Amino acid sequence: MMKDIYFFEIRKRIDEIRNLEQNIISENELSPTATEITANKNMLIDTVEKLVWLSNMARREGLLALESAAYEMEGFPGVKYLKIMVLLVCDGTFQEDLEESLYCRYFSAPLSDYAALQYLLMMYGIMAMQAGKNPRLIEETLLYILPEELTDEYERRQEERNESDELQAITDLDMSKVDALCSEDIETCVNTGDEYYYVVKMLEEVLSQVDDQAVQRILRDVDNADLECAMKVMSGKTRRILFNNLPRRLAVMVAEDYEFMGTVRLFDACEACRKIFMVFLKLSESGEVVYSEELIFREMATLFLSKKDPETKAAIKESENKLYKLWKEYLHHSNRQVGERRNRD
Repeated sequence: MMKDIYFFEIRKRIDEIRNLEQNIISENELSPTATEITANKNMLIDTVEKLVWLSNMARREGLLALESAAYEMEGFPGVKYLKIMVLLVCDGTFQEDLEESLYCRYFSAPLSDYAALQYLLMMYGIMAMQAGKNPRLIEETLLYILPEELTDEYERRQEERNESDELQAITDLDMSKVDALCSEDIETCVNTGDEYYYVVKMLEEVLSQVDDQAVQRILRDVDNADLECAMKVMSGKTRRILFNNLPRRLAVMVAEDYEFMGTVRLFDACEACRKIFMVFLKLSESGEVVYSEELIFREMATLFLSKKDPETKAAIKESENKLYKLWKEYLHHSNRQVGERRNRD
């Protein structure tokens, strides 16, 4: 019975609001102005925001925590009714008695249109808090009560607030650990005699030459664990390139995991570098990352030939040219196959 009365009153008040808005364009001197309509709409949205805030407080700290909040609520019409409702709940009023009291106040108070709908919003919100309902469910139900255009405005506000909060959280991040790992004094800790020396050097060369967009594309296909491990053998300059192309929050997480990882084997760190370099080669071959093919594969040839130790520079150059030519032929063949498959499709 009470629910029927409640929803009947909601429909009645929303109809009143819509009629008032239609009268703006009439010549009726008693109709509200557009400014008044906007202020009333904002009042309803502010009320929903306040109720959601209170419901989250009640969920975290209990209903009694609302008592102190009741004495601090100011700033919008109808707040006196909200204070009364909150204090009734904090006094331990039984649900049936609370419901009866709120309905009596509603029908005895001189309320209409926007003010009446605001009271109904507050009434539902407070009773839902007393019943222990989830704040998210309370928010959704309050939005269902609002006219559709106000629901859209409420959601727009929340998106703007979330973006602002996220930006503030990012701004407040402590980047000191990241900065410490990117010192210019940190040098690549592999020697020319190490097996993976050329892999590390080629990777650092690639990262220093490609643009930020290419680095970001490479990092999307790299596991964070491999990235953290590979940084163990990279210079501070290369680490800075990588950190600058990670989201700030992720950069801090990577820096913390790097420290937690402690010492790793040289083999493992260099193997991680090799994995990242292979990601780069794959993206370069597909055209997603643009880089000088000749430089890449001449460096690859140097890597492959380092174990053979040719006697003369001429022999090295000849071998490089052969490997580069073979790779170009492979790329041409692969691209032609891709083109043929696309034509068939």
